[in-house]
Amino acid sequence: MYHFALMPNHVHLVLQVVDGPALSKAMQGLNLSYSLYYRKRYKYLGHLWQGRFKSLVIDRESYLLECGRYVELNPVRAHLARDPREYAWSSYRTYAEGLEHPLIAIAANPLYEQLGASAERRQQAYRQFIRYGMAQDQARRAQAQIPTPLFRLAAPTPQGLEQLLGLRRPGRPNKILAGSRKIEASPFSITVLKNEK
Repeated sequence: MYHFALMPNHVHLVLQVVDGPALSKAMQGLNLSYSLYYRKRYKYLGHLWQGRFKSLVIDRESYLLECGRYVELNPVRAHLARDPREYAWSSYRTYAEGLEHPLIAIAANPLYEQLGASAERRQQAYRQFIRYGMAQDQARRAQAQIPTPLFRLAAPTPQGLEQLLGLRRPGRPNKILAGSRKIEASPFSITVLKNEK
């Protein structure tokens, strides 16, 4: 396992499997054993899990750290902690602080090892990587709070500005011919012509 975050209502795991079908069996066993434990411990009846697990294939090594960042920032996005360091039920402190965890294969993570020559440098680079992700999330949230206009105005023309500002060109307003009747054009009135029978 590379990364994890245990959330109140779901779990995120980033892991590597040797045999694809083995993942389904492993998840089935994990779900079953935890459901039995939870039901016995809390005297719970009914379904514990909402649905089937979802799995995504990480087909590029470079995407592995991105997935880890997503998982470890999930508690921050869910407002369970202000900083991933404050959330004890994730793999963040293993990578960022060197805290050993029996389930995390930190030495097997090829990209983490490339972050620096020493453990301290890797931890520092990983913390910066996570901070960058937090800044991106904050920028997205701020952008989402900017109200989008219901409509957009086209760039004003000189005539449109005159109308908007109430300016009037010198002289008599233009006349528009509508059928056999003459109608005076005014910037503040709209005349609707109906066909006469």
